[in-house]
Amino acid sequence: MSKKEATITPNPKAAPTFGEGTITPAVLSAWENGCFMHFRDREVADDKQVMKAAAQIHNEVLSDWYHSDYARFDAMSWDDFAAAVRTRFLPKGWALSIYSDLFAAKQLPTDTFNDFVLSVERFNARLRNTQYRQSEANLRGLLIANMNEDLRAMASDPTLMALADYIQWKTAVANLDAQCLRNVEMINNLLAARSNNSSRTSNTASRSNKSSSQPTSSASSTALPKLTPSEKALLNDHQGCYKCRRFYAGHLAGGCPNGFPKPETYSPLTSVMAQKVRDSRVANKDAVKARTVATVDAHEQETIPDNVVAAVHTGSPLATTSGILGTGSDSEECVSPLFSRHTILRARIESPSCDSSAIPLLIDSGSSTVLIRRDVATRLQLRIRKLPEPYKLGNAWDAGESTSSEWVKLRVTLADNSWTSVTCRAIVVSSLCAPVILGKPFLESNCIVEDHCARSLVDKRSGQDLLDSSTPPPSAPQRPHERRETLRESRIHSVEGGAHVVAAVRHHVELLAFQERLARENVLMKTEFVDLFPDDIPHIDRLPDDVYHRFVLKDPNMVIARRQYDCPKKYREVWKKLLDQHLKAG
Repeated sequence: MSKKEATITPNPKAAPTFGEGTITPAVLSAWENGCFMHFRDREVADDKQVMKAAAQIHNEVLSDWYHSDYARFDAMSWDDFAAAVRTRFLPKGWALSIYSDLFAAKQLPTDTFNDFVLSVERFNARLRNTQYRQSEANLRGLLIANMNEDLRAMASDPTLMALADYIQWKTAVANLDAQCLRNVEMINNLLAARSNNSSRTSNTASRSNKSSSQPTSSASSTALPKLTPSEKALLNDHQGCYKCRRFYAGHLAGGCPNGFPKPETYSPLTSVMAQKVRDSRVANKDAVKARTVATVDAHEQETIPDNVVAAVHTGSPLATTSGILGTGSDSEECVSPLFSRHTILRARIESPSCDSSAIPLLIDSGSSTVLIRRDVATRLQLRIRKLPEPYKLGNAWDAGESTSSEWVKLRVTLADNSWTSVTCRAIVVSSLCAPVILGKPFLESNCIVEDHCARSLVDKRSGQDLLDSSTPPPSAPQRPHERRETLRESRIHSVEGGAHVVAAVRHHVELLAFQERLARENVLMKTEFVDLFPDDIPHIDRLPDDVYHRFVLKDPNMVIARRQYDCPKKYREVWKKLLDQHLKAG
């Protein structure tokens, strides 16, 4: 049967058409209203009303029920026929269910009072001709109890409560609600305008301070002395810069990033100064040659030095990393640092059987695989799986080579539980300079972008910087109704704590009522369909002997010697019990 509600289509010269679909209280209410208006417009006699309405029933189930005893139905009055339709096609207890929804309806912060009244009156309209139908006085009390708290406080004015007419009272409360919404919108506009004005004022002040400070600084500063011929000769001999006046600067005056030296602290250039710079550069080169680079065979450690990198190489694209940092180039044209700090993510590795603390994880955006050290996988009791074929691993310069044939599932969580990665696969290696190297598969599957200049590791989906735990993820801009809700919540929280206690008690009472309703409906369902909930499977002698279905087998003598489908172990005991009951019943 279709889950879509049945359609009621008005006809200018006939009763409304009852289309296909599920029959609900709302559908029957619309159908009864349409038929009633047609009877009045066409002055249909009482004994012909059921026949005229039934002529436009195109719902297959309802039409079949009507044709099964149409003579008796045609003799009924219209009210009795409508009651019979509700009894036959609506679930048992439908009126009580709508009655519960009527009293559970509440005005949300994003709803206007008119929308709230409309939803309540719709529920009450579906209870026509039932004992649960509410009068206007009862509806007024229900609306007062379930309206927004701010609006209820304004509507408790004695002048407004003295209005006896229901329509006048609704109109007055709707005007108060509209005024409250206008005030909230005006406050938001004023706050937005004030923030814009303050930002423009600060920008103007900064520009004026900058412009006023320029002539003062230029007037108070002393002039930088010009380079003498001897100083120019020293700079030429020692690859210096005419602008910043530094020896072995690695750049020329046209591309100098340092600027002119301060006149107050400037000293004339001498050959002694040039010799000191040269000696320090020679000492740095000797230290560079002695510096080592760790491979996958390095000693195990939980700290990652800035000048150490794990380098793995193989012909397979699934096991290649790009971690060749070194300590810089001997070219004097390069002005970048000799080496930079690694990107380290301190996080926990989730384990199915033990808790782990935060450990340093190395981020390598050039690595085409994820690596984990064997002792880390063993300590966290991660399940180690076999690879289809071993992968070759080596250091950055192909000086040595080893293989790895195992992998594990890896899931990473920040220490404050504010972010968790998706599960990825990591190759297990015996030695590594870091507990884990997170390569491109990890970064791509988690939509992570690394900004080397800002030293940030940002999740594109949430905007959270994984390296900055103090900064929460940026929140999306609020819409007007969300700002109204935030403002109302701030008003509520500014009141004394008694209001929170009342709200908590009310929420708990509503939860208990909902659980009681579920238990009641469960009993009603089992009572109505008691034949569908037997205590045990009936014996074969009690089963009907008529043949309703027949299965023609290709070969009835064939013996099935194997299972036709896999059965999980957790279901085998239940299946065995069910099959034993069938065999016992014959």
